[in-house]
Amino acid sequence: MSSLSCELCLLGKHSHCSFPSSVSQRSLSPFALVHSNIWGPSRVKSNLGFQYFVTSIDDFQDALGYFLMKNRYELFSIFQTFFNEIKNQFEISIRILRSDNAREYVSLSFNIFMKSHGIIHQTSYAYTPQQIGVTERKNRHLVETTCTLLIHGGVPQYFWSDAILSACYLINHMSSSVLENKIPHSILFPHESLHPLPPKVFGSKCFVHNFSFGLDKLSARSHKCVFLGFARSQKRYKCFLPTLNRYFISAYFTFTEFFFILSLYLLLLHLYLIKYIFQLYVILLSCLMFLLSCLLHHLLRFIVVINLPNVHQVILLWCQIFRPLRLRQLMSLIFPLPS
Repeated sequence: MSSLSCELCLLGKHSHCSFPSSVSQRSLSPFALVHSNIWGPSRVKSNLGFQYFVTSIDDFQDALGYFLMKNRYELFSIFQTFFNEIKNQFEISIRILRSDNAREYVSLSFNIFMKSHGIIHQTSYAYTPQQIGVTERKNRHLVETTCTLLIHGGVPQYFWSDAILSACYLINHMSSSVLENKIPHSILFPHESLHPLPPKVFGSKCFVHNFSFGLDKLSARSHKCVFLGFARSQKRYKCFLPTLNRYFISAYFTFTEFFFILSLYLLLLHLYLIKYIFQLYVILLSCLMFLLSCLLHHLLRFIVVINLPNVHQVILLWCQIFRPLRLRQLMSLIFPLPS
């Protein structure tokens, strides 16, 4: 844009300038800098009525905090809960909060709370998401992982809130290249077990023991449920029973992950066989066309000898269409030789 010195050119040809790339130094202590951003609204409302989620990322350990919201105005109460939890659990206060210019972040009550606790609030420019690239990239990673979990497990989209929580749990318990292959959960809780419960496949089938009163001796002893993640406040799995539209949090679970993974392998094998059956069908069809073209070629020679002009023109047109379909050429297209 500096080469445009004409005022009319600046009015008619002005465009966005390239954003300068910069590598900022990471924080040296936990929760000295927290990145926050709101995602939503989702086009599909979750089964519990959620349409938004807010992420809070610690710049020191890349740990991801997550909260579901039904509307954007819940942000202030959620941030107060997050602030008190950090202060009570780690005896540390947030020093800097970095976010965008959303109305919920710049409201009067939010600013009063920030000033009363001595928190510096840094906001980005309007229409400049590059300045909050940490949360933008993390939200993209989170949404892509959620989409993958839903597709892999064959779970309907209105369970995206459960998939979001499971994706956050997995991201916090996996090594990060930003931290030189360290695990965020291990940095924050060095003396705790990484997986208090063994991880399970999202969307897999599980059976929960039935504790209902008044069961008949011939009644089923368990419920057939779908695994949807981990309970946040309990050391238990969380599953959903579609017939009763009810969540179960229990210690008496039996998972059938083996059959779930086996069914996926069988599906891939089925698709693999369909591919080669189709290729075999193409080969047989090309062989038939080649034999038919050879037969018509010899028939053409016979017709030329006995001089049948009308039939000769028809057969000649047919041979011009199918004669180039050589078997060797088709085989080289289907199974190309290595160069």
